[in-house]
Amino acid sequence: MELEVEITRLGAQGDGVADGPAGPIFVPFTLPGERVRVVVDGENDYAKLVDVLQSSPDWVAPVCSHFGVCGGCALQHMETQAYLRWKRDQVIAALRSRSLDAEVEGVRPVPLSGRRRASLAFARGATWAVLGYHRSRSHELIDVEVCPVLSPRIVAALPKIREALARLLGGRRELMPRTVASR
Repeated sequence: MELEVEITRLGAQGDGVADGPAGPIFVPFTLPGERVRVVVDGENDYAKLVDVLQSSPDWVAPVCSHFGVCGGCALQHMETQAYLRWKRDQVIAALRSRSLDAEVEGVRPVPLSGRRRASLAFARGATWAVLGYHRSRSHELIDVEVCPVLSPRIVAALPKIREALARLLGGRRELMPRTVASR
């Protein structure tokens, strides 16, 4: 069913949330204040974004070409200060849910190319090998040659990691995600 809804808030995983006829509707890659057209699957409360009719004032152009497909960075299209406020509010809500009322400082952002850990997955066929992240809400893998949030050392190592895993995999087609880290 296609609906036109307004995104009123963000959920814990970074999805936009709209109030639908049967309860909350979670819409990936949307922001509060946006008016969007979505297709809702009657089986769950997640919707597929069809069109953004009115953008949020907090919208910025994402820096990654995989954004909107990759399931990694849910809020790369959100203005930095708005994102940091949302993240701080998430920490406060988590503490309060456990009856903890603590002073929470502002979030310290990590600059682009500053992430030193990533959970990557690997799969291969007879003529191909994929190293990357899972597509949003899917088990399908997105092959990643470049990731703007990862440290340059990890990005530079991706081809060697792909090659080494292809040799080590033996007869298996896929490896489960593990964390890759650099110092």
